[in-house]
Amino acid sequence: MKKPFEHSKSWEIDIFKFSYPIEENNHVNLIFRQIEDLSKKRKIILDLSEVKYLNSTFIGYIFHLYETSKNMWWFLYLANINFAIKDILNLTGILDTVPYYSSVEKALKQ
Repeated sequence: MKKPFEHSKSWEIDIFKFSYPIEENNHVNLIFRQIEDLSKKRKIILDLSEVKYLNSTFIGYIFHLYETSKNMWWFLYLANINFAIKDILNLTGILDTVPYYSSVEKALKQ
């Protein structure tokens, strides 16, 4: 079974690159729990370059992870968002709240 994301670290920053479409609510729940467990007291970058579809559960968890990170004094950034996904995130208001960058490299500089 293919892993839902690739996890890498750059100093105090965890980078999660999603590697296949995640559509089932159970998978989304487990994936974001793993991300929370792996990223205590760190900055997090979610690389969405491979994401072609987002369901409402995925969007909800992005917001939840952002709120959790803000309360824990760590940071969440989105990176590499394609046009269709960016449009969806704009409609939901996520991009008004969660910082996003055109590349992981730009997010790393924050």
